[in-house]
Amino acid sequence: MQHLIMFCLLAVSTLWTTFPVFASPDLTMTEFMRSPIGGVGGTTVTPPPIQAGSTVLVTGSMQNIGNGASIGTQIRFYLSTDVAHSAEDIQLGTMNGTPLAVNAIQFIIEQSLTIPANVAAGNYYILCYVDASNAIFEDNENNNIFGFPISIDQATSKPIRATVAPNMTAKNSTFFEGFNFGK
Repeated sequence: MQHLIMFCLLAVSTLWTTFPVFASPDLTMTEFMRSPIGGVGGTTVTPPPIQAGSTVLVTGSMQNIGNGASIGTQIRFYLSTDVAHSAEDIQLGTMNGTPLAVNAIQFIIEQSLTIPANVAAGNYYILCYVDASNAIFEDNENNNIFGFPISIDQATSKPIRATVAPNMTAKNSTFFEGFNFGK
C-alpha cells in the first residue's frame, strides 16, 4: 500500500511539472522609450528637456511572454517622480491593448502624451503600466511597469505687446508688456 501511495504521488508530481495545469498570459513591455529624434546620417539625438504644457511622443512594444493567450487590456501612461507607480502619479493617457496570443507582440507607435502645464520643473519618469486595471490574471504581475527618465522645464511665457493706435493722444499712448502663461 505504501508503494502504491508513493507511486501515485510521484506520478502526480511528474505530471504537474511536465504539464502545467493552468495556462496564463504574462504581459510585459519589451521596449518603452521617448521617440527618438533623427540626427545626421541616421544617428539619433538625445531629446532635449520637454516644457510643461507640451507633448512628448513615446513608443514601445508589449509582448505576451506567458503560456496562455491574453484578452485585450488597458495600458496607462503616467508622469512620476520615481520608477514605482503610486497614487500621486499623474495619468497622462490611456490606450487599449489588443488580445495577444502566446509570444505575440503589440507595437505602440508614437503615442502622444501631454505634460500638464502646472507641473514643476525637474526630473521625472514617464511610466507605461500594462494591464493597469488588473483585468488579466498573469504568471507575473510584477513586470507590468516600465519607464524612462525625462527632464521637464518650466513653460516659457510669451511676451504680449500692445500699443495704442498712433492717432490717439500722448496721454493715452501707453506701452504695455505682459506675459501669456497659457498656450
